[in-house]
Amino acid sequence: MKKLLLFLFAVFVLAGCVSTKTYEETLQASEARQQSIDELSTELASQKLEKSALSTELEEVKAAKANEAADLNRRITALEASLEEMEHAGITKNEEITSLQASLANRNKEVEYLTREVERLKIKSGEISSQKEKELSNVKTAYENLVSELKTEIEQGDIRITQALDRLSVNLVEKILFDSGKAEIKPEGLKVISRVGDILKKVEDRQIRVEGHTDNVRIGP
Repeated sequence: MKKLLLFLFAVFVLAGCVSTKTYEETLQASEARQQSIDELSTELASQKLEKSALSTELEEVKAAKANEAADLNRRITALEASLEEMEHAGITKNEEITSLQASLANRNKEVEYLTREVERLKIKSGEISSQKEKELSNVKTAYENLVSELKTEIEQGDIRITQALDRLSVNLVEKILFDSGKAEIKPEGLKVISRVGDILKKVEDRQIRVEGHTDNVRIGP
């Protein structure tokens, strides 16, 4: 009986030793698993925070990109409108350039015409100047001839001769032409008129006007 009890006691002790050892191992394994779980929980929480931060950053990036895309679209629209305006303005400018070129061509024609006209007028002016010089020379010659031929009558005051540019005036006083109250030219008056006529006949291309007046005495019967 004692042997049986000793055997059972030995078995119980051995069983207790085995159970204690198993418990400790199980406890250690459990603690290790708990530590691993805690570490995983901490890592998971960290990853969740990182994921949340990344999500927030992603939303911000999406919003920024959306704004950039909207701004880019606005710029593209503005550039297209500007390009269209420039093309329209280019067409308008081309039309203006064509119009200005046509106007310039017309002006050049006008300038050429005016240049030819100026040259023609210069030639005409030269011809007129030459003609005027010739006329003045003729008038001067006629004046000098009249003064020379009628020197006596001029000195006596019967004739007055004046020259104003291209005009020559010969004034005969009435006493050499008419007797008072008479309308017939006296013989000496006819001689003077004849001498004046001979000199004036040499003057070419001139109009000569002859006027005569008696005195204010009534012409008798």
